Amino acid sequence: MHIRVQRSDFLSTLAQVQGVVEAKKTLPILSHLLIEASETGLNIFGTDLDVGIRTITPSEVLAPGAIALSAKKLYEIVRELPEAPVDLRVQEELNAEITCQRSRFKVKGLPKDEFPARPEIAA
Repeated sequence: MHIRVQRSDFLSTLAQVQGVVEAKKTLPILSHLLIEASETGLNIFGTDLDVGIRTITPSEVLAPGAIALSAKKLYEIVRELPEAPVDLRVQEELNAEITCQRSRFKVKGLPKDEFPARPEIAA
């Protein structure tokens, strides 16, 4: 997976979605956000099993894929980045690399299969 997204768009989305994730970590995956990149764009989903939020963020999807990343850690990293495009690459063994100008962070993710299934909503 490889995406490029404007920092302000990414931060705004993360601020909305990270508010719903489980902070107590009864299940470790609930402290994570599911990040999916596809031809439809960048989808970010968070849940505490009672409430879930799914957003679509404008981005350039360079390679599709999905990963679950710590909501708090990702938000804190993006918040400190300069206002410029942010690249998120997922490498082998769910290692995510976040780069923006001269900043570079590596974060270990979880497989998307561990994330709770999203309920389908009829239109």
